[in-house]
Amino acid sequence: MKATFSTVCSGILFAACFFLLNGCSASNGRVNFPRHFLLQGERQAPASAVSGKGVLRIRPFRVSSPFAGDQLVYQTGDSAFEADYYKRFLVPPGPMITDQTQKWLSQSGLFSSVVDAGSNADSDYTLEGWIFALHGDFRENDIKAVLEIQAVLLQEASGDRKILLDRTYLMKAPVASRQVSDLIAGMNDCLRQFLSLLEADMAEVFSKK
Repeated sequence: MKATFSTVCSGILFAACFFLLNGCSASNGRVNFPRHFLLQGERQAPASAVSGKGVLRIRPFRVSSPFAGDQLVYQTGDSAFEADYYKRFLVPPGPMITDQTQKWLSQSGLFSSVVDAGSNADSDYTLEGWIFALHGDFRENDIKAVLEIQAVLLQEASGDRKILLDRTYLMKAPVASRQVSDLIAGMNDCLRQFLSLLEADMAEVFSKK
């Protein structure tokens, strides 16, 4: 009986391992692991014609709870969203877009310096951001990437805080397919749209001062 029982247990264990491994494997025979992606808003335009003065401090952008995690999110219905376990951002959206915004505005020429929230430098202006949406809209055949951000520019000089700019930007970019590489490309297009519009609005504000 002992030999028979041992043989049965070994068979069960082997079968369990077989189905577990095959259940975790992709169609190409490899085990699925999460893939990671970064958003990058590469600035190609020349510096702004408005000569910058003053230091801008950028506070960490806050993110609406459904989009604050590192998993890519797809909208599949009017109120239906899915988070993709296997497709993730390398860095959560808040710090990732904050870093890209700092890099872009540092190259814009609008400010003498652009620093992050941890800097000890005195600042003349503060930029705050709230990311309301960052997802792929898969509800129809003409799928698209969506990015919605509210940006608020505050003047800090002389201890008199004043709102110079408060605008919500809604960007949508067409996506060629449901492949994650195409979705990331669309999100990068949205990010560049946002940063270009933000820079243009800031330049207009300073041109009137």
